[in-house]
Amino acid sequence: MASTGDSSLHTSMSVCRLSNRGLISVSNTRAAMYALVVYDWLNCFGDELSLVKTPGVSPAKLAYLFCRYWPLATYPVGLWVDVPDHTHELCEKIFRLPLILQVLNFTGPALVISIRVHAFTGRSTSLSVLLTACLVIFTLYQFWVMTTQAALNPQFGCFPVDVGPAKHLAGHFLAPLLFDCIAILIVIVHAIRTIPFHLWSASTITRVFITDGVYYFVMILYLHVFNAFMSFQPDRAISGVGVPLDLLLPSILACRLVLNLRRAVLQDPDVPSNDKFGDRSSLTAFKAKTVETKMLDGTAVMIESWPTDDSHPSQPGFDPIPLLISAVQFSRITRYFHVGTYSVAIYDWLLCLRHEIDLLATPGVSPAKVTYLLSRYWPLIAHIVTMWVQITDHPVDVCARTFKAALFVVIPSFAFAASVLTARIYAFTGCNRAIAGGLAACMLVVSTYQTWALVTQVTLVPFGDGCYPVERPGSSAKHLSGFFFAPLVFDSDCLATAIFACCAVTILKFRFAQASTFTRVFIREGAAYFVAISAVNLTNAAMSFQPNVAISGVIVPLSMLFPNILACRLVLNLRSAVSESANLNPPSGLAASTNVHFQPKVASTSSTSRNRHSGPLFADESFITMEDSTLAERPGTGNRDVDVEMLPRRSTSSRWPDHQRDDRTWV
Repeated sequence: MASTGDSSLHTSMSVCRLSNRGLISVSNTRAAMYALVVYDWLNCFGDELSLVKTPGVSPAKLAYLFCRYWPLATYPVGLWVDVPDHTHELCEKIFRLPLILQVLNFTGPALVISIRVHAFTGRSTSLSVLLTACLVIFTLYQFWVMTTQAALNPQFGCFPVDVGPAKHLAGHFLAPLLFDCIAILIVIVHAIRTIPFHLWSASTITRVFITDGVYYFVMILYLHVFNAFMSFQPDRAISGVGVPLDLLLPSILACRLVLNLRRAVLQDPDVPSNDKFGDRSSLTAFKAKTVETKMLDGTAVMIESWPTDDSHPSQPGFDPIPLLISAVQFSRITRYFHVGTYSVAIYDWLLCLRHEIDLLATPGVSPAKVTYLLSRYWPLIAHIVTMWVQITDHPVDVCARTFKAALFVVIPSFAFAASVLTARIYAFTGCNRAIAGGLAACMLVVSTYQTWALVTQVTLVPFGDGCYPVERPGSSAKHLSGFFFAPLVFDSDCLATAIFACCAVTILKFRFAQASTFTRVFIREGAAYFVAISAVNLTNAAMSFQPNVAISGVIVPLSMLFPNILACRLVLNLRSAVSESANLNPPSGLAASTNVHFQPKVASTSSTSRNRHSGPLFADESFITMEDSTLAERPGTGNRDVDVEMLPRRSTSSRWPDHQRDDRTWV
């Protein structure tokens, strides 16, 4: 009898562990993907406004808006259903709701692709009817699966499972793949018939559409195959980790395809001016600078804010359940923000990769280049350690040895972001060594304080799950809060702000409009950098002192990564300003990359320009030397030489065939 009870208990514990793993896997992936979608939307917002401001209402514009904003508006409903804990009765009522809303997540990208294919094939009516019929059939099949072939998962969460042995839920996600296969097949056949073996001599618009379409298809194919594989593997706890990607990535890629085609129109001199949407003035990169808070100090508040009456743990009437619940909620929310922030960091790195390669291709090794590499790649590598420590469930003895490692790796991240800012201010102030030495000393003091606080003033959280540091018992000072607030002293306190403002006034003498391009970029983005840091830190402070302990540290993962993201953006935007200053002719027909922001305008590489700009960029004293001289120039003194050879070449390729020339207004 006892053995039967033990076996039943063991089975129940196994089911609980499976449930916990499944919930954590799905929840983390969902949070990360939604963070990525929001970030991509903000990153493309400038180009999107230019698209929306075009006169008239067209099917292409409506399809784009639906594809972009339907996931943004409805995905929080899916998060509400799948992430929080609900009663079984409530789950019975709502578990189909995310699937119903997400059918239209697939419909949006399919509409965009259909309109693009319709225009690309010369507005063929028969092909349009075929694509429309396929889209209707697949959408009806998905609705049928949701309404008749899905049941509530009996083990954990508000997740659907198949009613019978047939894998109709897998078919629900594979159906869009069939539509994509049909669409890409039509494009390939039409491209071979129209421009056989001469793709790269075709027009810019044709090349952008075909190359981006191939990328879209390859990414979606890989995603669907991965999802199908995860559906049939035996570990059900991780069987749905790819579903959030499947739901949101097609919308991101479809919107990117539309914006890249619009940019190709702007760079095509054969397109009438009334087909172009707005001015292609330089777009400012997404500014969302970091937040410095106190990450796990929320747990410290939880420990040290016990009332002085009989509710202390040493008193007999103390109930630990509320504290344990708060600790679990804090751990779960922190995990979501860790994976979400890291996904944004990876995505930003991929967006900037081409411009980063251009930067690294400049000859020589300079302090600015080294600090950029450290600021970019150290957080990408080190944050994996932080997530391993704070997201994975570890035994207490492992936590005791590793809980400080999550914050130790953050100290260099702060230092590298500060070193980028130091190098920029050093260049902006005309290579003033006294200012650079003062900033370096401040940075050293901040790093030393952080190390001291982490070594001597924190301990492992005594209850709840997760390897989180808290203030040392009996300490009245909030050194863990100081750990995250210390970089604020360097970034946005009076010293750096005063240096920045005084040099701006002295150099420009209030003549901002007459300043050089890179000077204006540095002042504009430097100001945004300081404002963003201040806003984030104020938000962090507010979250630290509000009464809900479970969300007191949600901003901290952002503070670990966003300073480095924005510091790297500042470097690349200055680099883009250098490239823009070398443009001697209007943009030519070069295909735009998937990076929507800080795209250098294309210059003509005529013999005259090559003679004027004969040397490599930053040839004298590498990257920092050129900007040292340029940023400190007085207004109106002219720009220094730059490397025109690194800029994209003007395309001399042929345009659309004559019989299709009038059909290009779709872009």
